[in-house]
Amino acid sequence: MSHIDLSKIGHTFIDFEASSLNEENSYPISVGIIHQGKAYYWLIKPKKCWTDWDYNAEKIHSISREYLVEYGKESTIVAEEIRMLFGSEAILCSDNPFWDKLWLTRLEVHNILIVDVFDMVMPGNEGSVETMLECTFQKYNLTRHNALDDAIALALTINQLQ
Repeated sequence: MSHIDLSKIGHTFIDFEASSLNEENSYPISVGIIHQGKAYYWLIKPKKCWTDWDYNAEKIHSISREYLVEYGKESTIVAEEIRMLFGSEAILCSDNPFWDKLWLTRLEVHNILIVDVFDMVMPGNEGSVETMLECTFQKYNLTRHNALDDAIALALTINQLQ
C-alpha cells in the first residue's frame, strides 16, 4: 500500500465487514480506517456470544469464521485501539452510517459521530461517485468488500469530489 498517498485526505473514513446484515445479531469481523493520512486495519475475533454467521456474506468478503477465530484480535483490544486512535470523540465518514454505527456500538465504541460521505460531495458531482469509485478500485488494484480497501477507495474518491 506504500504506493497510495493518503496524506491529502482531510477527513476520517471507516468501513466494516460483518458476519451478516442481520440487524439484531450481526457483528463486525473487520474494520478499515483512514485517519490523518494513515491506514488502520483489524480482523476481529468473534466473542463467544457472537454466533451469527451468513455464508453468503462470507463469499462476498472472503473471510471465514475459522480464520477470524485463529487470526483475529479480541474485540475488546480492537475497541480499545480505536478509542486510543480517536480520543474521547470523533467524526467518521461512511458510505453506510447506519451499519457502521451499529458495528461500532457492538464493539462498545461510543462518542463517535458517523456522517454520510454522500453528503460531502459537491452538488452536481453526486452522479459521479459510483463511476469514480470503480475507477479508484481499478487504478490502485483494490479489492471490494475488504474493509481497508473499501475505506481507501472511499477516501480517495470523496476527496476528489469535494
